[in-house]
Amino acid sequence: MTGTRLWPSLALSIPGGHRTARFGLRLLAFLVALLLPVLLVSGGLAVERKGLDGTSGTQRLVPHTIAIESQPFHTDLLRTSQRWHEAPIGQVVGESPRDTLLNFYVVMAKVYGMLQDLVANPTAEPGLFWSASTLERAREANDYLQEAITALDVHALPQSIRHDLAMEYALKLKTLLDYSFINSLEPFDIPDRAEIVRLSEQHANGVGYWRIPGTSIALTDKKEGPLPAHDYFFSAETIAEIPVLYEKIRGFAPPSGDFFTPGFYENYSATPGYILPPKWYLMLPAWLRLGLLERMALGQTLAQLLLAALLWAVFLVLSSLLLGLFFRTYRHLPSRQGDQGQLLRGRRIDMAWLRVLLIGFIPPLAWFIEVLIDDYVNITGGMLIATKSFFYIVSFLGLGLLAFLSFEAVGRSISRWIVVLLGHPSDLQLRRVSNLIMPLCRVFGGLVAIITFYRLLDLLGLPPQTVLAFSAVPGLAIGLGASKLLGNLFAGLSIQTDRPLKVGEFCQIGEHEGFVTKIGLRSLELNTIESRVTIPNSLVDEQKVTNYSVRGGDPAEPSLQGLDLRLVIDQPIAPFQIHELFRLLNRAMADSTDLRLPFASLDPSVDDGLILTCHAQVEASDWQRYLEVRQRFIIRLRQIVSQVNLSRFRFSVAFDTPDSILQTIPHLVGEVFAAHPLVDLLSCRFLSINDFSFDYYVEYQSDQPSLDLFEEEHGRVLCALIETFRQRGIEIPLPTAVELSERPVSLLAPAAPPAPAHS
Repeated sequence: MTGTRLWPSLALSIPGGHRTARFGLRLLAFLVALLLPVLLVSGGLAVERKGLDGTSGTQRLVPHTIAIESQPFHTDLLRTSQRWHEAPIGQVVGESPRDTLLNFYVVMAKVYGMLQDLVANPTAEPGLFWSASTLERAREANDYLQEAITALDVHALPQSIRHDLAMEYALKLKTLLDYSFINSLEPFDIPDRAEIVRLSEQHANGVGYWRIPGTSIALTDKKEGPLPAHDYFFSAETIAEIPVLYEKIRGFAPPSGDFFTPGFYENYSATPGYILPPKWYLMLPAWLRLGLLERMALGQTLAQLLLAALLWAVFLVLSSLLLGLFFRTYRHLPSRQGDQGQLLRGRRIDMAWLRVLLIGFIPPLAWFIEVLIDDYVNITGGMLIATKSFFYIVSFLGLGLLAFLSFEAVGRSISRWIVVLLGHPSDLQLRRVSNLIMPLCRVFGGLVAIITFYRLLDLLGLPPQTVLAFSAVPGLAIGLGASKLLGNLFAGLSIQTDRPLKVGEFCQIGEHEGFVTKIGLRSLELNTIESRVTIPNSLVDEQKVTNYSVRGGDPAEPSLQGLDLRLVIDQPIAPFQIHELFRLLNRAMADSTDLRLPFASLDPSVDDGLILTCHAQVEASDWQRYLEVRQRFIIRLRQIVSQVNLSRFRFSVAFDTPDSILQTIPHLVGEVFAAHPLVDLLSCRFLSINDFSFDYYVEYQSDQPSLDLFEEEHGRVLCALIETFRQRGIEIPLPTAVELSERPVSLLAPAAPPAPAHS
């Protein structure tokens, strides 16, 4: 799938992304509007800086100073410089203050000279970019610079900005050393290894510390790290004071010399690029580069401010778009009841991996923008610290969230594959497996996220005491609520192991009755008919639990929920009707695809009636399915009772009917039923004598599949019976005649109305 096709599909699956894009454009416009006043007033705020040769700087020379050539260590300085030129592979850190200080001073001067040679004439080579040989020499200069940085004890600096600050501090320290050597009021020597040993013999605790006379720049052998303790480094206290000391001599430019580096830090901080400025940038006209782009405002050049603002806007727009799409994935989830089968078809799994993809773009995007701002725009100072800290926070928070979402997506995928491999996949089985796997995946994801967060605190340079204090707050909260939390956790483990309940089962917990939708480590979720109830696991463990579900032998099979119906029969019912009721009811329950293991029974009631009890098992894991089956069963039960009531009826004949005709009436009724094959006559008996008539009782049965068809056939039988009696001259008394003549007309509405009854 190409990129042009992927984006529309993503926009369709998560609508509303265009609003996020419009928000990003508005944010970009806001940043531009915010920077315009800075650009307009930059003439007043800007500070002219010197060129690459440092000629615009001022020299703060103290009178009656000792020149560096007159210092006792100058001979050692020349010897050290010669050694680095003849054997460029060396180590800056030495076993004495003299070795470390002179090595650092010479190597930094060497780096400065190499870079000055590279940028002296950018037009000497054709093209807008540096050649491979120039880049190779720049890498060599960077190697020397990194070796010089090893002489600085930077372990107290935050790891997130240690590399960048170490480079800045090394450049500033070189300028501070130039200033110290130029403005020294008295000659001094730097102790070597023999002098350090002699001094250590005079002191019981040893020396281990030396400070340049007249300055606060000190070297010590006390340093954290893997290097031996007898090596000397610029102390951590000196490193911490470098920014303050440098601000005091800002603008100082030492005179030209073999070891002096005028404008070293200023040239580095005012030009884009890492170590070596871009060639095309150096080829810009001097009036544009020095007069406008490199004018200082807010501690940076205008070019750096514009490029940094542009990159910030790009990051904010893209991250806002990704976060907007991420939050919209939670608005279009398939419901548990409305979209059956969506879980198994992978809708939720696809959305989980889509969230991983969206959040997965943010950490590399933050890293990429941070590299551009740091190494290519090359901002420095406090703005660099704030920028790197922000992007580190964004990156690690994104990584923590990415770890949590990844574990969740992996858990959903594993749950799906387990269900598929077990066979007979279903949404209910998938929810049960997910109910076991997802809490574990979320716990592991949360642990990784917490570890990532504490790693972020360490990289930002928070002291261990602060991190421990920060950890004590959630620890105190957990300790205060540990009893309830641990009680719920252990109760949850008990529920998961003993398995008194499973997801999708119908149960009663205390006064709540419903379907179990989730069993977590802390609580259980019960979906009742009117609401969703969350019950802590400890309460579930303490209360009486009634499980109405019947489990099969195969764990993959869905649980069956019990369905009980009770119907009160308050009218008299004959034994034949009881038999017919059970016959029709058993056949209906056996033919139903919704009911499992059905049975029915009759029990006497307190008012001389009967109570019909029907029980069956229903395959249902939610209220919608359960109520649908229950409603269909109730309707069918009512239809069966109505059919049973009609399957036995009474008709009367007049007193003056001859005996010969009375004896033929059952035969006539049999002929009528024989003409209707959809009904079977079981009996027609003369059972009672009323005040004005003889009463016959008819019992028959029919296997019509519905009550409507049965009533239509019943009406046709009654119409045929009336017509037969009319033809044979059998008189039906008035009340019975009216009843038998009106009822079939209302049920069947035959084309030819029956003849009026004889009075």
